Amino acid sequence: MQRVAILEERGLARVEGIPLEPYLGWQHTKMNPLIFNRIGFVALITAFEAGWLDRQGNFFTLAKYEAEPIRKNADNTADDEQAAAERALVEAQHQFSTVFVASIATDIKQSSNLTLRGRTGGAVAALSVAHVGSSSFTLRVELSCGDEDFGSMLLSFVHVDFKARRPAPLPEGKRVSLDDAKNKNALVTGTAPAAIQRLALAQLFQSVAGQRSHAKTFALRHSDFDFNLHLNQSMYQSFAVDALKESVMLWAGAAAADRTNAAGDSEPSSTATAPTTWVEAFIQSFLRPHDASNQDTSDLQSVIQKNTLLLDASIETLRMDYLKEIQMPPITSPSAIAAAVPGVVCHISPLPEEPHTFLFCIRLDTDAPKEMRSAGVIRLTSTV
Repeated sequence: MQRVAILEERGLARVEGIPLEPYLGWQHTKMNPLIFNRIGFVALITAFEAGWLDRQGNFFTLAKYEAEPIRKNADNTADDEQAAAERALVEAQHQFSTVFVASIATDIKQSSNLTLRGRTGGAVAALSVAHVGSSSFTLRVELSCGDEDFGSMLLSFVHVDFKARRPAPLPEGKRVSLDDAKNKNALVTGTAPAAIQRLALAQLFQSVAGQRSHAKTFALRHSDFDFNLHLNQSMYQSFAVDALKESVMLWAGAAAADRTNAAGDSEPSSTATAPTTWVEAFIQSFLRPHDASNQDTSDLQSVIQKNTLLLDASIETLRMDYLKEIQMPPITSPSAIAAAVPGVVCHISPLPEEPHTFLFCIRLDTDAPKEMRSAGVIRLTSTV
């Protein structure tokens, strides 16, 4: 059973007893960014509902300010002119507001013993405020289970006017609450909180010019959108991980074909050229059975597929900036519903100067080629 402890003197919240099994696939038993994201958001919502940063439990809800009662004429009918003026004033000053995720940085401490299934007691999430700006704030989620540390996730949120879809100053009460929690935690830990630094995307994309790359297209579904009427932040991460898997499978498959052709049969060639870059060495690693009980290397495609399926459990860092939202398209007519949702394309390339690191960007399939909706990097452990 989940329990929430709000440590007012430290500005922290702890959510204990988070069950891990509901977030695991049938055969995927290790932590990855997608599992971390789901557990982290459940912990945040649980803490907010228990009164962290807002004793009424309303910190993360949409803000709506009710209109003043409309004055009536002597005969108890509404004064239409005054009603229109008051309604315009209310709409101008008191829009719906919400928060969008602007950046995310997940760092996972991968090791061979971080198998999640069968653990008792559940996970513990420690939540804190890392940064507060005029219209944005950053929260930190640290996950552990027993004496094992799963890592941390930084989430940068921006407060927006729901109708205008533009950043808006944080409501004063929420900004004060965030500042108070941040300052209390800084006094206890002795460290200065910091915001997520935006990625130097122009420099990163320049570094992959002319390198191998892969583009994966995804069909969007209505269920991929949330109550902010845009593509949910978790979907971008899922697209990036899936695109990485497909790209590695294709690159390794091509390497397997080259090896087979060089040998003249289906057996691996013992005279294959030694890899000269981390990318070549990485691709070659997918041609080896990582399971000592599986010694059959004649079917290279099966080896590649198995190794690729386990790739997400080797991710130690996923860093992403959300650049421009993908909004849920308006429905102009019943017949337009099926065709209203576009697709997205995820481009992925290895960073040549950063071992085991890949750069990705996501755009709509109707966007211009250089337009990006989000971009980021995925870094794998050195022992893939």
